[in-house]
Amino acid sequence: MPTGFALPPYPGRGVGLFTDTYGQPWWAYFVTGRSPASRARALVADERGLVVASTVEGAAHDSLRHYRCARSAGDRLVVGNGDHVDALADALLAGEDLATAVERVDPEPDPPLHTARLALVVGLAAHLVAVREEGGAVVRTVDELELRSGEGWIAHTYAGPLDEPITAARPVPVHGVGDVVETASELWEALDVRLRVGLALGRAPEPVPVVTLARS
Repeated sequence: MPTGFALPPYPGRGVGLFTDTYGQPWWAYFVTGRSPASRARALVADERGLVVASTVEGAAHDSLRHYRCARSAGDRLVVGNGDHVDALADALLAGEDLATAVERVDPEPDPPLHTARLALVVGLAAHLVAVREEGGAVVRTVDELELRSGEGWIAHTYAGPLDEPITAARPVPVHGVGDVVETASELWEALDVRLRVGLALGRAPEPVPVVTLARS
């Protein structure tokens, strides 16, 4: 079993990549929300992958809250916390390299937070994309994630206290991964029950989740 997820009170949105004992990588995506509008969402699977959708009938589309969070890009998978998922996937399909495509991604336009953009890109190798603001400058990183059986990584947008979150958006290792469904359940239970919206788990590089957990 994992050693436990040490999450901040409000992690925001996050991605995870876990490798089971057979060497199969699995992706995870989770959403939490502080405001009623941010909690009025659900993870909805379709034939293309996974979207974050409003649960309010007739609600106006908000690109910062409603977006495709998992889809394919040829033989690769892209999972992330905003509409940059589509932008990165389209660029990869057009033959562009990941580092170049990331240069067109900016943090979210939600001052003063300037929420970081996160993306997992998984194919023969796995990378974590993070685009965040530091000291008024935009920092873009593409980290290769080592895939070891029984190990994993997570990254989430925020750290710090609930009322004054700060940017996180860095890979954090996870050890002792056995049953990946149990790992996903443990991650879900580590999220504040008042804030959590949904969590999805899928077998990479397939974009359609195998398990979806939702707030009751």
